[in-house]
Amino acid sequence: IDSHCHLYHCKDSLDNLITRAKEAGLRHCINIGITVDSSRKAIESHLLYPNFISATAGIHPCDSASDKDFNALEQLIKEGNIVALGEMGLDYYRDYAPKDVQLNCFETQIALAERYNLPIVIHNRRADDDIKAILKNIPHIKKVLHCYASSLEFAESIMDENTYFSFTGQVTYAKKGKTLRACKHLPLNRIMIETDSPYLSPKSKQGQANEPAFVGEILHHIQQIRDEKPAYIASSIEDNTREFFNLKKKDPL
Repeated sequence: IDSHCHLYHCKDSLDNLITRAKEAGLRHCINIGITVDSSRKAIESHLLYPNFISATAGIHPCDSASDKDFNALEQLIKEGNIVALGEMGLDYYRDYAPKDVQLNCFETQIALAERYNLPIVIHNRRADDDIKAILKNIPHIKKVLHCYASSLEFAESIMDENTYFSFTGQVTYAKKGKTLRACKHLPLNRIMIETDSPYLSPKSKQGQANEPAFVGEILHHIQQIRDEKPAYIASSIEDNTREFFNLKKKDPL
């Protein structure tokens, strides 16, 4: 399962992306919204391919200054076609929105997640301290830190039974470093994989636009660096993803 992609940003057709994904062995992918408009597009893709695509709705921190229609976001929740809220969080690298605006957007979406009992998908870029302070207050909410790029120590400082960490093609480039160390040593039942398509292509696909069909490259790399048996790693990561997004046990190819 590709736990995080943005299919509406991919240049190829949805039909072609799904055909190649199925040929590569995928059973499901999560199309992640980053604005109210893109969340609607993610939901449309789910309605077209309900057995293969699930959708989320959210406002990305980089869009938090311009996209503030939380009533529209809540309406998407009420329609019942999403499996999580997000992508939400904090981005102190690009700094497209003031910190107070990002924090308000993040906290407003967390409140919606609490109200509607939904898991959240978190974007964290150079904001470890503020992310940690916020997560300390919501241990009861299921959450995944997508495109995890912080240290093992930071992960351990926020880890609980409701916190997950998702790794992208970035791990296929590194031979050492904090992110690879986290990927190697975090408990297997806390890990998911994602493409973040069309961004962050794995090393073997460098120069190509990323797509869900490439998520197996990330899985293969994790199987090489961890001590568990490859089949167990694959099944555990799939189980983690299904549990987090409340997906049924098997989806037809």
